[in-house]
Amino acid sequence: MTHRIIEIRKALQSRLSDVHPQVYYEQAPDTATYPYVVYNIADSTDDGSLEQIMLEVDVWDAPINNNTMPIETLAGNIDTALHRYVFHSDDVFFSVYRENRRNVEDSDSRLRRRQIEYQIRTMGVHN
Repeated sequence: MTHRIIEIRKALQSRLSDVHPQVYYEQAPDTATYPYVVYNIADSTDDGSLEQIMLEVDVWDAPINNNTMPIETLAGNIDTALHRYVFHSDDVFFSVYRENRRNVEDSDSRLRRRQIEYQIRTMGVHN
């Protein structure tokens, strides 16, 4: 499974980087400037023929004058790039489907966060 996750991460990093230049896995560095994107591959279930993996994508911004249009636009562009995305290579085949989208409040009132959750479905992979 490890090899599969690496291939999925590479594909997701490439796809998200096409939308926005600042994309990080699991955690952004302290030097990251807003807005930026953080994604995480979470829990998975596998019934033997289909593995379902949860993907969380967080879009962060510190808007000027509380203008949330840039973060909404970026979150929308990410969703357009990922929802129903299909990837295949010699090593892995997967598709991505949106589960939900939410606004998440942060303890720092300057920050805005949009979280989009997806289900990654891998099929017929033998690693």
